[in-house]
Amino acid sequence: MGSTFLSVVILFGVVFVLEVALFWASTALSNVQVNAGRLLAGAFLAALFWMGALYGIRAFAIQPSLDLLETDRGWLLILVILVGLVVSLAAPAVLFVPLLSVSLRRGLLLSVLQLLLRLGFYAVMGAVVVVVLRLFLRALGGAIVLSSIHPNAGF
Repeated sequence: MGSTFLSVVILFGVVFVLEVALFWASTALSNVQVNAGRLLAGAFLAALFWMGALYGIRAFAIQPSLDLLETDRGWLLILVILVGLVVSLAAPAVLFVPLLSVSLRRGLLLSVLQLLLRLGFYAVMGAVVVVVLRLFLRALGGAIVLSSIHPNAGF
């Protein structure tokens, strides 16, 4: 129980730090002035939202009765993805209206910018992880092992 709580707190801390950077960048891009209190409050709300979304997806994914990857349930998977996208855009936009004293349209712009910045950040981090793993495998002689398994391993 203790290690699970600690891992949730650490994950929340990492998400909060990332959300501070994303919230700051999105407010700067959309020309919304924020002070430190509103910046931290907005990042905290966004971090709470994404942690809730993460654990909601986890709870939804482990349901054995909802095998979303079956071929006859593809429509349900598409519906879940679309609903998730709409909620990930609309929920923060509605929260930004009272927090930042902006219109709903500007709140939606902030939400879209945050989502695009988040996707870009994750793409860059994924590329960095792939490069680091490839260099690590190459340093350990993994190229020989992988190329013996599959001749077109790319090393």
